Amino acid sequence: MPEKKKQHTVPKFYLKFFSNKKDNKTIGIFNIKSERFIRNGSLESQACKDYFYGKDKKIEDALQVIESEASRIFTSLIRDFRLPDKGTSDYFTLIVHTVYQASRTEYTSDAILISLLKQLIKKISVLRIIYLWSNFVLKIRRRFH
Repeated sequence: MPEKKKQHTVPKFYLKFFSNKKDNKTIGIFNIKSERFIRNGSLESQACKDYFYGKDKKIEDALQVIESEASRIFTSLIRDFRLPDKGTSDYFTLIVHTVYQASRTEYTSDAILISLLKQLIKKISVLRIIYLWSNFVLKIRRRFH
């Protein structure tokens, strides 16, 4: 399989915290469509999609940097049951991780894409109106000059 083909929308380090055998390879899964519980589903194939962030791997590589720090912070948080001190780099990293995590779902990416397309359509519509108006003005000028 090509390198980094399966790109996770939920970081693997986070899923591993829920590994039911503590082997970091399996996780309990409930399939909503089939209403079926899978006790030992493959962690590797959950919450991922082929090239979700693109084939160039730039986004995946950037996420990996943040996730390695977030993994360390979450491990510490679970072990010590304590949040990082406010204002520290760990505190900032946790905030950044939380914000980007909220935006990296298929639903959110589709919503962002739809929003961008709507904005583009509006701009194209405005440009079209400007174009039509300028042509109208040019025709009137030609007629009266």
